[in-house]
Amino acid sequence: MAYNLGVMVKSSMNDEHWLRGIIYFVGVFGSLWTSWEIAMQYESRYMIFDYSHRLFEVIRFLFISTAILHITPIEFMSDPSSGECITVTIAIFLESVMNLILSCELYYKAKGDRDSIQNYTIDNVYMRLLPMSIVYLAAAIIATVLFMQSRTNNDSKYDRLLASSAGDKEYYGSSAVPLWKLSDLPLTLLAGYYLVSFVTIALTRLQQYKTEDIRKRFVPSNIDFEIHRYGEWILLMIGEGVLSLLIVATTESKDYYIITTFGKLPYFIVNE
Repeated sequence: MAYNLGVMVKSSMNDEHWLRGIIYFVGVFGSLWTSWEIAMQYESRYMIFDYSHRLFEVIRFLFISTAILHITPIEFMSDPSSGECITVTIAIFLESVMNLILSCELYYKAKGDRDSIQNYTIDNVYMRLLPMSIVYLAAAIIATVLFMQSRTNNDSKYDRLLASSAGDKEYYGSSAVPLWKLSDLPLTLLAGYYLVSFVTIALTRLQQYKTEDIRKRFVPSNIDFEIHRYGEWILLMIGEGVLSLLIVATTESKDYYIITTFGKLPYFIVNE
């Protein structure tokens, strides 16, 4: 995921796609980060011992890997006829549905403090999982509609800016590419939801725990496990960042060594 996102961001480093690159990065990274964090928090609170749950996890991460496989350069991601955007949004939506299924199982079947488990699960569904799935579904539907229309229409009208007229010159394929097109709407929804939910969920949780008994609405997590997993995530990101810097053609020039040296230093400083 990190490496493919790096390739996508690199392809957007120009005057035509810089805003699109930011939106797509936030949308895709935010969605996949949320999926990882939900799975990590589930594992830090609950224990499973049967093969059916392991098979369930395999299917979940097949959806995630499918989404990661279709993170491509921005020219393909923003083209509704390429199939990249529709595949990413549908795969992410299906994975979110599996999170809802796990939450339903927790509500009815989980063993332990039933009141706190049920209250925490309900809060998580209403504040996070259900709105997330609705936004992902909307993004998948829009991507599907744009994909089908791009296959049947060759006049590129779905690439134009919202409210632009047929006589405008700012459409995809012309000399002036707009900073935002209608085909960018699915990933814009993902990016917007991630940024808004990041703030609203934190504020809602903070207010809720101030006014209510936290023991009745919260399931304790294994803090050591979470620290370990966040540490692994950071190391993976550092590794991918160094990989992206080093897997390039070596040039015997001063600028090359300056860029690689100062590019690697922040990773080593953070690691230390």
